[in-house]
Amino acid sequence: MMSHAPIRFRTFILGTILVVLIVPTLAASAAWAIERENQSANIQRRVNTAISFLTLHRHDIRDSATLRRFEGKLGPLELRALLVFATESPPTKDVIFVSSSLESPKTERAAKERAATAAVPSASWGQERHRIEVSAKPTAILSATIYFRRSSSAARALVAFITWVVIVLASLIASIWLAGRWMVSPLARLSAEVDKVAGGDLSITVPRSRIGEITNIAQAVDGMSAALSEAEQRRDEADEARRFLVTSVAHDLRTPLFALRGHLQAIGSGLGDPTVHLARAEARADALERLIGNFFAFTRDDYAQPTPQLETVALAELLEEITAGLVHSTH
Repeated sequence: MMSHAPIRFRTFILGTILVVLIVPTLAASAAWAIERENQSANIQRRVNTAISFLTLHRHDIRDSATLRRFEGKLGPLELRALLVFATESPPTKDVIFVSSSLESPKTERAAKERAATAAVPSASWGQERHRIEVSAKPTAILSATIYFRRSSSAARALVAFITWVVIVLASLIASIWLAGRWMVSPLARLSAEVDKVAGGDLSITVPRSRIGEITNIAQAVDGMSAALSEAEQRRDEADEARRFLVTSVAHDLRTPLFALRGHLQAIGSGLGDPTVHLARAEARADALERLIGNFFAFTRDDYAQPTPQLETVALAELLEEITAGLVHSTH
């Protein structure tokens, strides 16, 4: 399973802002260009349809029925046209067709007979000129000027705006989804794991996140849980050692107590030499006192951890006390 490098929170926020600002703008520009190409292609397709009709019917184009059919095709195609039929011998130039619904009429002296009344569209219209050879001998040319409405900049702007809005919304939704998956959800799971630690359950599983700061927090919580688990283990070991110590001390105390009771019962019953029993009873009491003193000293050192104090003692007297204690303990 591939591991992904963590992303810094600052990088995530900056990347989100850039995506929300840049990607919709680029998408809107692309939509604007695509719509412009679609409009140009649509215009060219309609113009080519009209030119194909003229090319197909070039020999009978001066027939009134053909011109009516041609005018009928221009309506659905949203085109206008000006047709001029020219010959070289004799040199003539006749305007044979002018669309009746051309806008903004202007005077144009393009032909001899009808040029004075020919109307051309306004500046909102574009045009294409085509020359169609009707016959080679004698030379006859059909000059066709096809008018079309220029592509709408408002339509392109509308398409670009709609695209921009859609991409902005999609980017925001994607950013919110990623924030929930990489930030909110890991933080919620991490909070639940911290609650488990507070309740005493140290067996937790920290969540993973693509955000570096959340990963660091999760690792810190995991380290804290491991440290608490280790401390609890050491405390259990210390408790076990104390229980063992108490058991050992109880066992060591039982032996001199049992011997002391025996000597006291012998003295009370008048068995044996009372002086010997009394001396041995005192020795067992001294041994018992040393055991109890050592136990309290160990307990005090374990909890209070006092600072050691140096004292001057007579080495000979200390050795005599140790020797006497050993002699009494052997008896």
